[in-house]
Amino acid sequence: MKNINIRSYLATDAPVIEQLAVAFHEFLIPLDPLHRLRVTPNYGKKYLKICLSEVTKQNGAFLIATKGQEIAGFIIGVIVTQTPEELMGHKLDIFGRITELYVQEKYRQLGVGKKLIQKIEEYFQKQKCDFVMVEVFVPNKNAHQFYHAVGFHDRSTDLIKKL
Repeated sequence: MKNINIRSYLATDAPVIEQLAVAFHEFLIPLDPLHRLRVTPNYGKKYLKICLSEVTKQNGAFLIATKGQEIAGFIIGVIVTQTPEELMGHKLDIFGRITELYVQEKYRQLGVGKKLIQKIEEYFQKQKCDFVMVEVFVPNKNAHQFYHAVGFHDRSTDLIKKL
């Protein structure tokens, strides 16, 4: 998409990212067949604090897509350290994990998400990552299709059962 720029998160982005975090979670709520999701008071502020902490602790990147002065979306990626238990049955690899990707509705289907993925993958490559992973909320079919379209493959699935 033309006129979309990708840059690192700035502290001045906080109010908008907090609003987008709430919008993202509110988007997922009606998709949840078990009705487990909710938005608690100060969700956006708490969410952002957790994300920034993860990025710092896990050598991550927090990238912002802008069109002019407006934030069109964001992506967060971190470097995963394998545990000794994981290494018992897996090769030692360096994984990048996309923990968040959100594009404002009016910018969807315009290449913003794809551009954010490309930039976070470049970051992971510079960090010598072998793979990149992302978790997708199964009811979010559009996100699942998007990740397939940009080269991701299903690897494992968590299943849930209400008791």
